[in-house]
Amino acid sequence: MASWLILAREGGHVAVWFGGLLSGWWAHSYRMRSIARQEVYDAGQMALEMVKRSAEREASLTDLVRSYESELIELRRARWQTMDVLSTVQVHALAARLIVRELDARLGLPRRPFEPLPSFPTDTEIDGRDVPYPAMETSTSDDRGAG
Repeated sequence: MASWLILAREGGHVAVWFGGLLSGWWAHSYRMRSIARQEVYDAGQMALEMVKRSAEREASLTDLVRSYESELIELRRARWQTMDVLSTVQVHALAARLIVRELDARLGLPRRPFEPLPSFPTDTEIDGRDVPYPAMETSTSDDRGAG
């Protein structure tokens, strides 16, 4: 037993040094694992933030596209209504010319020269570069036939 006490007294410094070395290594290993976990957590948080920003950007772009789409629909509707009015005016102008020519013929007057009407539909619509003219679903087309 005395030999153990001598060995413990003499070799105690080595055991303490070796224990310190092991505890230091364990602390360093624990710290590195903790840092690695924190980096994984931070990367996950950054990914979630990027997904959140991407979703917000997509939502704002979707709203912008929808507003442009509704604006385009309204512009097309206004254009179709304008085309409808223009076709009505052109029909009435042609009818008025026929009536004037018929009256001139009855009275024996020479044929009146009229300025040519612009082509209808326009050249771009004839070439098919424009959207086709759809049937209007408003009550104005029903009212025209009554008058």
